[in-house]
Amino acid sequence: MRKISVLLCLGLLFILGCSREDEKDLPTKQDQLSVDAYQVKVKEMQRIFSNYGWSEDRQVPYDYNDPRNRREIEKLDLKELEDFLREFSSDEGLKNLDEQLNLEKSAQEPKESNPLGKVDWTTKAVNSYSVSGSHSSSVIGSSTSLVNFSIKDNEVITFSSASATYNNANVSFVQVNGHNIIPFYPNANQDYYDHKGGINVDCKVKAYGQTATATMYARFNRNGSGSVESFRI
Repeated sequence: MRKISVLLCLGLLFILGCSREDEKDLPTKQDQLSVDAYQVKVKEMQRIFSNYGWSEDRQVPYDYNDPRNRREIEKLDLKELEDFLREFSSDEGLKNLDEQLNLEKSAQEPKESNPLGKVDWTTKAVNSYSVSGSHSSSVIGSSTSLVNFSIKDNEVITFSSASATYNNANVSFVQVNGHNIIPFYPNANQDYYDHKGGINVDCKVKAYGQTATATMYARFNRNGSGSVESFRI
């Protein structure tokens, strides 16, 4: 009987030993906040957004308990979030955007010469263009902003559309509400052809269940070259 007990004990130790060895091969579970600590972080995040003019999106409620959303919020550095929102709300906004290649969508070209003089020069043509800008941060990931427009007779700017894409699923461009054309005002100190005009595009952005009205600032010259220079609320 004693032999049987010893064998059972040895068997149990073997099983436990194997279980511990098997556990070593299992993926380590990500550290998670407790329910109470997570709720505290969500409330602090919402407070920071509110301080910079953002409000909760009532039309498309955000599920804070969705495992994917919770993982992203748990990883979110609230100090970096506040720094980002401070920049986003500044006069310069998300400045120093990286300029990307402009896409000329029209095959029409302006005249090579200007026989009528600078102010009276017209081509009687409409050319379509796109300008873009990219931004990257630990809060929103990487993003690309795009404004499409046309220029008639090297003078009249017409807005076509705008968009913004993000690689962070918790951040999105919601819609374009309106726009403001910045005309090509002649300037005696600048070359007529290169003097910049632009478009300010009103839109909405959403991040972690919070939304705010924002503006994209696109600037370009008469040949369509330029970029999205800023994006701010």
